[in-house]
Amino acid sequence: MPSISGGGRRSRYAVTDEIRLPFLAAVTMTASGRYDAYRISGQTVQKATYDVGLEWKPVESLLFRSRYGTAFKAPTLADEFQGRSSITDFETDYYQCAQLGFTGLNIGNCPYVGTALSASTSGDLKLKPITADVWDIGLVWSPLREGSISADFLHWSIANEVAIQSGDELLRREAQCRLGQLDINSPTCAAALSQVTRDATGLVTAIFTPRLNISREIASAFTLQVNQGIALGGYGRVEFQLSWSDLLKHTFQQFPGDSFVNELQDPTFSTDFKSKVNASINWTRAQWSSTLYVNRVGGSPNFLAVDSGYATSGAGKLPPWTLCNFNLRYSWELGLSAGVTVDNLFDRMPPVDHSYPGTGSEPFNDANYSVYGRSFYLQLTYRGVR
Repeated sequence: MPSISGGGRRSRYAVTDEIRLPFLAAVTMTASGRYDAYRISGQTVQKATYDVGLEWKPVESLLFRSRYGTAFKAPTLADEFQGRSSITDFETDYYQCAQLGFTGLNIGNCPYVGTALSASTSGDLKLKPITADVWDIGLVWSPLREGSISADFLHWSIANEVAIQSGDELLRREAQCRLGQLDINSPTCAAALSQVTRDATGLVTAIFTPRLNISREIASAFTLQVNQGIALGGYGRVEFQLSWSDLLKHTFQQFPGDSFVNELQDPTFSTDFKSKVNASINWTRAQWSSTLYVNRVGGSPNFLAVDSGYATSGAGKLPPWTLCNFNLRYSWELGLSAGVTVDNLFDRMPPVDHSYPGTGSEPFNDANYSVYGRSFYLQLTYRGVR
């Protein structure tokens, strides 16, 4: 790993305030404001943001809530000041492979899979700060003692989020531009073509993936959460928790002037899970405690869908995947405790992607799935008691 140069100076100050005002017996309003200012490279980047919320409790067991707010975040110091650094990377030249007829299932036979090239990245002093508008509306219902059900609809509109392209993503995008699958005159294609260097024979020799601002990203989601506690007398206490989230909308615009991409329908731009479910059962009794945690993710595009879209023969979604983790702990007096944790309790492997052609070291999307099987951890903790 080469050393990375870079350095800079930035000063910052901020002012905040907040208020909670119960102006009616059943209605409460919350409001907060914040002003941030950053001084960098002789210029001041500043933004005032606010958040307003309203809660209405018509009866003791029911609460309605809503909120609207704005957000602001300056790029990190590394995003701005990191110097340019390069490594030797091994990537797939999707354009040259397509020229030779290697796409989809047979791309693993392409001689330009795992091409050695120079991969560079750096920060950018010209990055814009991230801004967002966020609102949500929901309710909390408590029909049973020690239990509650909450449901919320959330919406985000984000501008100038800072991101780093992967080398694979960049070369896929550059190939789509050269092959006419994307408008070669679009800002996305102009950037992709400028970040990929090819020699006189047309072979890729270097790529550049700097930090960049994503022009716009809009997302909406629905969440549902259930909590319930049950006292078991001499057998301790059990607490159940279940949450479900469903991504209803996710659109993306890389650069101003680009068309918006529906990431829920275009797997060549996103492999995010549309839905997720988390559940846990926690038991405590005297010095003993244990937790069973379950995580289930929905379907994800297979390799062919990521490579060529859902319209391609053989493209589709992989099935949902469920993992369970377990923890058991015993605590003594004087701050000493011991525990055992088992990750992937049932030794579940990721769903098999039969469209995977062997272009990488793992036969699945390693950004979404982990190949680690059942793992055991022992922990002894001491916290001094004053």
